[in-house]
Amino acid sequence: MKIKKTRSLIFKLTVWYVVFLSIIIVIIGAIIFGSYRNSLLNELDIKLGEIADELNDAYWRHRGVSFLDAIEKVENEFRRVAPHILIVKIAHDKKNFLEKVIHTGNSYDKNFILSRDLYCRSDRSDLNPLYVTWDEGSMRSSHLRVILFPVKRNTILQIGLSLKSFYSRTSQVLILVALSGILFLVLASAGGNFIIRKALLPVVNVAQTANQISTDDLSHRIETKKRTDEIGVLVETFNEMITRLDKSVKKIKRFSGDVSHELRTPLTNIRGEIEVSLRKERAFDEYKKTLNSVLEETHHMEKIIDDLLLLSRTESLNKETLTEEVSLDEVLLQVYERFEQPASKKNIHLNIKKVTPVTIKGQKALIARLFSNLIDNALQYTKEGGRVDLSLNKDREYGILKISDTGIGIPEESIPFVFDRFYVVEQSRSKESGGVGLGLSIVKRIVDIHGAVIHIQSQMNKGTDFEIRFPLNEKSP
Repeated sequence: MKIKKTRSLIFKLTVWYVVFLSIIIVIIGAIIFGSYRNSLLNELDIKLGEIADELNDAYWRHRGVSFLDAIEKVENEFRRVAPHILIVKIAHDKKNFLEKVIHTGNSYDKNFILSRDLYCRSDRSDLNPLYVTWDEGSMRSSHLRVILFPVKRNTILQIGLSLKSFYSRTSQVLILVALSGILFLVLASAGGNFIIRKALLPVVNVAQTANQISTDDLSHRIETKKRTDEIGVLVETFNEMITRLDKSVKKIKRFSGDVSHELRTPLTNIRGEIEVSLRKERAFDEYKKTLNSVLEETHHMEKIIDDLLLLSRTESLNKETLTEEVSLDEVLLQVYERFEQPASKKNIHLNIKKVTPVTIKGQKALIARLFSNLIDNALQYTKEGGRVDLSLNKDREYGILKISDTGIGIPEESIPFVFDRFYVVEQSRSKESGGVGLGLSIVKRIVDIHGAVIHIQSQMNKGTDFEIRFPLNEKSP
């Protein structure tokens, strides 16, 4: 399935990255711009302080110097910055709050008169200067940064410097910061997109590899390049999953092949028997013989199908799903009674040596099938006059079932494979017993479901011992 670009994880991560990066850039840009702006204002305030100190010193140091003389002297000295200087005397009349304004022709502008409130605040400041940015009027020289400095009671020194250069410089810096931020955002976004793509490349490879995988070809794996991060763990997990699937598919294919083979044989026999019978007229006894043979092959197929269905039903079971209290001793005695007569017919001694009460968590029907398969297996491969011994004991942790026979035994090299489906030690054994190699597979599956373990000891022509250890319940007697 092809993912739309706007819905891809790479696109979404890149967008979120750009959004957060933009926020960070704006915050940093605002801090830089604010710091620079404050620095420029501080420079203006220092310059205003110098002009105020110079004017105050020119007035008070020399006798006979008027405020007007002092203003002219300072304006001439600082003509490069063109200060706007006034001496404002506050009147007691609230309506006409200015009693007098001293200025030169260069400094005075009717729009440079501030509010009564500002003059009163400055007068009460006890010789501490008051700095304000004044942009309410329409001065010819743009907005001003103003200092109000009380020189004596009801008399305020007012000096203003144009903010034209300040606004020009801050505008340049603002543009520079904005362009730098945009350039950095573009470069960082491109780099972030590249990093995100590279980081998510294994995920893309997972999708591509998944598209190439089928039951016919599970050989594909994703290169991890020894990554130890989350992506590496994801890739390793995916590769392990493919490996498990490969093993499962191989088992299924082998299982399907074995099933086909095992069912084909009785079907071929049935077809052959019927075709032979239909070639010509035959006596009643011959037809009866053919039908009995067909019935026998049908029973054989039915047993194979029943065993396969049982194995299929147990696939979803495990120890945690089994909650039934099962008395192993009762089940063993019931199964023993069913096999007493078949054992007697074969002249085999089926003995119970010892039975101890044992209770486990499990499923009674499965335990009965487990005991039946083991006893039936022992009887099939034990010759006439032989012996099969059963015992059930327990220790602190386990209930221990032992089934020993004096049969033909199992070759040592075959023991690791006897629990595989459709595995038979020798074809001759299979023909004699009618088995297809599913009995012990069912035994192993039931043992695993109950969390038990099974062990085999066998010697050729001397016999075989099966031992199963069932974990006991906490309240087991």
